[in-house]
Amino acid sequence: MRKNLYEESLFRCEDDRFELDILLESVKATAKRVEELIDSMNVRAIKTESSFRIEDHLTGIAVYCAVELMSTSSAFSPPQYLICGAYGLDVMDALRKNAPLALPVILNRLKQKQGEWERCCVDFNKVWAEIYAKNYHKSLDHRTFYFKQQDTKNLTAKGN
Repeated sequence: MRKNLYEESLFRCEDDRFELDILLESVKATAKRVEELIDSMNVRAIKTESSFRIEDHLTGIAVYCAVELMSTSSAFSPPQYLICGAYGLDVMDALRKNAPLALPVILNRLKQKQGEWERCCVDFNKVWAEIYAKNYHKSLDHRTFYFKQQDTKNLTAKGN
């Protein structure tokens, strides 16, 4: 059955909410893991002088998240510009060459972005609540489209 406009609006809101939730959760998880890694380095549980590989300590998603969140862009930008902007490869190179110096900077940026997106989420919740209030009851009417279509056929057929 075809969705009506009101239902499509609700689905769009739900998609946006889901994407923002995923983004927030990935940033929170990455920030937590980077904090743990920094703490381990400070306690010397992890030796950074010898063959330290960032990939051994952070998951691929965490590395991707850390590298991608270093830009100054807005929440719904293409992923490659979320954190690092055009400097993603430079950040990755810095992580590989000198993780003890790069991780605190990345952690700071992750927390900054997390705060921005949490404020964004609060603002969007107001907008989404408004959209839900306006569209929910209208979205339940699935037959309007077919009635309008049938009325149009009946009126044009009688007019001839």
